[in-house]
Amino acid sequence: VATGSYTGDGTAAKAITGVGFTPKYLRIEERETVGASDTVSYITTTAIIDDHEDGGCIRIHSSTHAFYDGYIVSLDADGFTVSIGVGADPNTNGKEYNYICMG
Repeated sequence: VATGSYTGDGTAAKAITGVGFTPKYLRIEERETVGASDTVSYITTTAIIDDHEDGGCIRIHSSTHAFYDGYIVSLDADGFTVSIGVGADPNTNGKEYNYICMG
């Protein structure tokens, strides 16, 4: 298990490294610091990544959830790669995120 945080940079592919292994499960939580009442989570597994050419994840927001292609692009040897996706999730420039990886 590894936990950490990162700040989004708004690029098409941001590699998060230093996990120490290839994750089999990944959960990312947005860290809102001003006036936020809802938490947004992104969850993926090796099965989801392997079954979708552009990667993907389940996005959970309030009482809704949906599958999105490409938000989490890959699970890598030392971490994972996120994309800006629609609305820049989960790599919005300047937004902070927490994550937990399980191998």
